[in-house]
Amino acid sequence: MNMKVKTALFVAADVVAFSFSYLLAYLAAKPMGGASAMGFSGEMGSFFAYYPKVFLLLIIIKVIVLMIFSSYRILFAFAGAEDYKRLAGAVLSGTFVTATTALLAGMSVALYPNFILFTLLFDLLLVLAIRFVYVLFSSETSGRRYRDKRRRAIGLRRNVRKVMIFGSGEAALSIVREIKAGGETLEAVVIADDDRKHEGGSLLGVRIEGGRNDIRLLVRRHSVDEIIIAKPMAPPRHIALVLSECIKTRCAIRILPLYRSRKEAEEGAASLSMLRKPSISDLLGGDRPKVDHREIADQVRGRIVLITGAAGIFGSELALQLMRYGPRRLVAVDTSEDGLVILKHSLEKSGKGDIEIKMVIASVRDDRAMREVFAENRPHIVFHAAELKQIPFVQQSPREAYLTNVNALAKTASLAEEFSAMRFIHLSSTRAGDPDTVYAGLKKYGEAIVSGKNEQSQVIFSSVRIANLIEGRANVVALFEKQIKEGGPVTVIDKGFSKRFIRASEAALLTIMAGVTARGGEVFVVGPGESLGILELAEAMIRLAGYIPGEDIAVSEAQLRSGERNGLLQIVSETNLSETQYDKVLVVGEEKWPVVSSAPERDMSDEEVALFLDDLFPDHSVKDKSTVFRGEPIIEEAGEAAL
Repeated sequence: MNMKVKTALFVAADVVAFSFSYLLAYLAAKPMGGASAMGFSGEMGSFFAYYPKVFLLLIIIKVIVLMIFSSYRILFAFAGAEDYKRLAGAVLSGTFVTATTALLAGMSVALYPNFILFTLLFDLLLVLAIRFVYVLFSSETSGRRYRDKRRRAIGLRRNVRKVMIFGSGEAALSIVREIKAGGETLEAVVIADDDRKHEGGSLLGVRIEGGRNDIRLLVRRHSVDEIIIAKPMAPPRHIALVLSECIKTRCAIRILPLYRSRKEAEEGAASLSMLRKPSISDLLGGDRPKVDHREIADQVRGRIVLITGAAGIFGSELALQLMRYGPRRLVAVDTSEDGLVILKHSLEKSGKGDIEIKMVIASVRDDRAMREVFAENRPHIVFHAAELKQIPFVQQSPREAYLTNVNALAKTASLAEEFSAMRFIHLSSTRAGDPDTVYAGLKKYGEAIVSGKNEQSQVIFSSVRIANLIEGRANVVALFEKQIKEGGPVTVIDKGFSKRFIRASEAALLTIMAGVTARGGEVFVVGPGESLGILELAEAMIRLAGYIPGEDIAVSEAQLRSGERNGLLQIVSETNLSETQYDKVLVVGEEKWPVVSSAPERDMSDEEVALFLDDLFPDHSVKDKSTVFRGEPIIEEAGEAAL
């Protein structure tokens, strides 16, 4: 029910209530001591004779007084003591105004003292009764009516920070209540929300004055110091739009974490202690992926899952997501001791006691160690996430990347086949769609190896391409964060440069969905992620840190690093992508795949790797291909970045 309809119903109910109040007061004020001379007879018929020219006029005046006091803007689903005091004050003021009007207009029948007292008493009882019935039976308040005590602020402290709350639901109610209870030196001065049904109302006495597009205006009007985004059930895309408006102000910003499900929302009320600073990930937007959790569980539950490169950002998120589906054993393989310790702690904290967690320090390039891992665990599902991925380093050291991204991949896939795994999922990159660097070329060749294995084996082999992870430890986001902490400048390669990002949690969940439902030989693209301009990204991160770009933190241009391309990124042509039955999981159609030879079984020098890739991809899009695989920068027209 929107605010206008709700107001109209309350006005109509109050007109009826005031009419009954006057009738009851008229009958209760018995004629005595001059009452008859003032028009009192104590009879109902006499009352209705006066109603059109006296009482109806006074009732209209009372409704107008309630409007002046903003009594009809109160959201009684969330009303507190302050709101009810305001309502009672409005009723009392209405009685005073009508008595004064009656005196000036010579309406003697409305001036008898007992009559005025009885009217005030019945007005208060009936008006409050109407609100009580609304709270008791309204769908907006069911299950809430006596769960929380409506309490007034203990008292606002001096030198408080003025706060705007974005949101008008349960979470916002909890935040406003805690602020008013004096939990922090904060004062809630205004509420904004895009939910139009609450527009013009108030929450525990705090007015709801606008929506997302009014944020900057409201900040100036109320001298807001801090904005709290309290919509934990909102879609990420909506939060991103709200946040993009908030960072255009100079206010501090805090946000409630988004709930993953309604069940999670019901487990605990929102509180100030749950607030966190927003991250650049919150600006990505993108709705939560919809996956078939039951189908994933059917494939994973009770089985042994092995993850290589498990201590990395993506490998760790894969492990955490897989724990939700009840594998019998989860084997994490990596060379990072510290990373495995941190991952083990996270898995034990989030997992179930009956899931065996096994950490293995081993390199995928160590044939003997990997054979022992497979022989001892005999995994049913293998996620191969181990790789060298920093493009400048890979560009300068093709041999090292080749040994990890191709040679080790081929041998790990062979072990999965030898030890009768059910599925092997190779984690690739969207850059493989346009193999114009050493890294992209090796990933493309890795996909060809996996596809070739699928044709000769009973194991289901597939590859999954993902875009840049926003949480990457050495990506441009991490670089900007470091530069901002150091006071700048923030170095931007080109104002027209842009990158495609995806959250690790979203990429991992979609990868699992694609991998466990693959039929064999597919190359999937998940996401494919949100595109952000590099300049836009830098300025947003500066604002999130509480600074003004160009004033507090300088933004300057930097040189391209080896292997970076300031050109148009073709993840894969639109005609070459097909949708699957799963949300945000696409499959690559026919592509020109490199011919798989015996090359993965042998070692090669840097120069041999470069020549090998030149032979594999003679028709790639870069004009001067001789520089692509030899550590030289690649520069083209501005556009989407292949970072």
